Amino acid sequence: MRKSIALCLYFILALFILTSCKDKQDVVHMGVNAEILEISEQEKTMLVKGLDENSILGDKCYVKCENAYFIEVIDGKPIDITFDDFSVKDKITVDVIEVLETYPSSTITERVQLIQRNDTNYDKISAYMEEECKNVFSPYYELLDFQISNYQEEVVNENVEATFFYKVIHKNYDKDPDTVGYIKEAKERGDSNYQKMYDEYLQPKEMNFELKAIIDKNDLITLYSNISPKGIEWEETKMSDFILSK
Repeated sequence: MRKSIALCLYFILALFILTSCKDKQDVVHMGVNAEILEISEQEKTMLVKGLDENSILGDKCYVKCENAYFIEVIDGKPIDITFDDFSVKDKITVDVIEVLETYPSSTITERVQLIQRNDTNYDKISAYMEEECKNVFSPYYELLDFQISNYQEEVVNENVEATFFYKVIHKNYDKDPDTVGYIKEAKERGDSNYQKMYDEYLQPKEMNFELKAIIDKNDLITLYSNISPKGIEWEETKMSDFILSK
C-alpha cells in the first residue's frame, strides 16, 4: 500500500516538473524592448523593431497578439488596456514566444506592456481637450478626471487625424441637495424618487464622447464628433455644443 502511494506521488511530482519546464520553455525572452512600426487591427498583429543591441526581434518582427493581454503602468499601478490603445511609434515590451527566423521574423506573445506613448500629438490633443472641457463645463460641474482611450492616429494630406473616445468624470458642486429646486420640490410632494435624487446628486457621473481631432501644419486643432448612431459620420463640433440648457 505504501509502495503504491509513493509511486503515485512520484508520478505526480514528475508531471509537475515536466509541466513547469514546458512553461519555462514557452517564453524565450521576457520584457523585450521594442518600438511599434505598424499595427494591423484586423489580424491583431504589430510590426515592431527591437530596441536592444542584438535584439531577438531584429529590425522588423511581426508580433501576433491574438491571445495576449495588455497593460500599462500608471503611478506604479498596472492597468489593463486593449489592443486599440496602442499607436505607431509607441515604446513597448513583449514576452517573446516561438521566434520564426524569417524576414521580417515573427513571434507570438502573451503579454504586451505599453512603456511610452508616441506623445507628441497625443499630448497636444489631451491638453487641448482638458482646457476646452474646463472652459465649457466648469461653470456647471466640478471636473474630476479626463480620460482618452482607443486612441489612433494617421497622417492624411499632411494633417494628423486622431480618433479616440473621451470621458469626462464630473460631479455637482458641493451643496445641500435639499436646496436644489427639483429635489426640494420632490421632497415637498412626497415623491417616491426623492431619496434616490438626493443620494445621486453628489455622486460622480460620466460624459462620454467619440471624437476626431485634426492637427494642421500650424498646430491648430479642429474637433469633430461622430453623430451617427450606427457607423461613422463626422461633424465639426465644439465642446460647448454638448451643453444642454440648465
